[in-house]
Amino acid sequence: STNNNTTAKKKNDLTIYTFGDSQAEVLDYVFYKDPRYHSGWRSGWSARGLYLEANIQKILVPISKCTTKHMLVNLVYGSTDIDINLAYKRHQKKQNVNIKTFMSEMINNFWGLISRIRQMNADMTDKHIHICLVFPYVPLPTTNEYWLSTFHNLPSPHEERLQLYDEFILLLKNKCHTNNIHVTSAHSVKSNTNHRN
Repeated sequence: STNNNTTAKKKNDLTIYTFGDSQAEVLDYVFYKDPRYHSGWRSGWSARGLYLEANIQKILVPISKCTTKHMLVNLVYGSTDIDINLAYKRHQKKQNVNIKTFMSEMINNFWGLISRIRQMNADMTDKHIHICLVFPYVPLPTTNEYWLSTFHNLPSPHEERLQLYDEFILLLKNKCHTNNIHVTSAHSVKSNTNHRN
């Protein structure tokens, strides 16, 4: 039928991308076997690391080469910074980390990427990029032995990590409102887990 053909055409005129840290792996399961899906996340990819043009280009280049009319770009960042990098700076580099500065770097560098993608969308005449910020943050139950053997340092306190991730989401939500970007949903990650580590 005509309606079925139209629906099929719209479905095939979409490419779905996922970029970010290893928390993004959950989307590999959400879009499992979907031919429109392209997984581009990397373990250890931090929001703060998006100040590097090379990291930004790993996202912009695939999008720029996309041939479908619509692109859904899922961005999953924050876990590497809060779970891994913060503890590393404290324990191995012996730094007295200014949390406000640390969070500002996360927000500003991540927002720089978002702005670049939005500008790319604005420059397109026949294509549309839809950005989705995804926060599937559920710290798994781990032991101090695991952290010491894997990262060679202890993690930051569990409650602090949850609080910082909540703050990260809230700051991004405020950024969106400031720039007149609609936010569909943004809620606390604390309801997701009661794990100790």
